[in-house]
Amino acid sequence: MRVLLLFATFSLLLGTGCTRTSSTQVDSSQKINELEGNFNATLTDDDQFGRSVANIGDLESDGVTDLAVGVPFADDGGTDRGAVWVLFMDDNGQVDVQQKISNTEGGFSGGLDNDDQFGISVTAIGDLNDDGVIDLVVVSPGMMMGNGSRCVMGTLFKQ
Repeated sequence: MRVLLLFATFSLLLGTGCTRTSSTQVDSSQKINELEGNFNATLTDDDQFGRSVANIGDLESDGVTDLAVGVPFADDGGTDRGAVWVLFMDDNGQVDVQQKISNTEGGFSGGLDNDDQFGISVTAIGDLNDDGVIDLVVVSPGMMMGNGSRCVMGTLFKQ
């Protein structure tokens, strides 16, 4: 069983399986932030890296579950536009490869504006477009549509 605790950084805790009548013990833990876990990016305290975390399956087919991590107050291209990091994990619970999806990286063309908070929540929703890759819903509560209505969430597909 994998249990995620969210802090300003987040920790990946690996524990033994549990049943309703058993207790769970943590076998190991791994913090992932700019100083630990082989995550190579600069973060600020108010970015809220790890505000949301989603299990996105094994994208690399290496037998290790990968993660999507929301960073809703990242300042990529403007104030609090937000970002999502896709973390391809290794078998030690550390980051093997990482890809940022934001207004300035990762080929995202969503047109984020200040205070959109892209990544405040992220969840895997299965493979909606049948390309063999898990798709994500990313909540962006500040995003406005052309008609003045708010776009609360959008779906990201791999291209």
